[in-house]
Amino acid sequence: MTDRTAPNTTPAQAAPSAPTANSHSASDSPQFINKVQITGHLGRYPELRYTPNGKPVISFSIAHTERWNDANDVKRQRTHWFTVVAYGDKAEQWASDLNTGDYVRIDGALSYREWEQEDGRKRSVVEIKAWDLEILRKKQAK
Repeated sequence: MTDRTAPNTTPAQAAPSAPTANSHSASDSPQFINKVQITGHLGRYPELRYTPNGKPVISFSIAHTERWNDANDVKRQRTHWFTVVAYGDKAEQWASDLNTGDYVRIDGALSYREWEQEDGRKRSVVEIKAWDLEILRKKQAK
């Protein structure tokens, strides 16, 4: 066992332990962070539509491939698909700039939406609501 007391101090003078998940002080203010940054390839051509009040909305999917070596040092990979949405002027701009296969970086936040279908069934989805996009590499023409 290692002695964690600072040199020339008694245990009572040692630095306080790190806060635990359940420790709070009166000056603590909660921080709720919802920020996503992800890179991936566009999996389908972006769909541009308009809300009933005329606000542009773009949606598209991106594929992010996770790569790792397993316990036997064998290379593994798994692809995850994410739906991305954006609103306003950037939606129209991105619709004209993006193509299937482009490699992009998305900055945004997770957004939870729920709705009721015409048949009464309730549906929900978690999407990435994008506020910034950078095209890292355009898909090469064959």
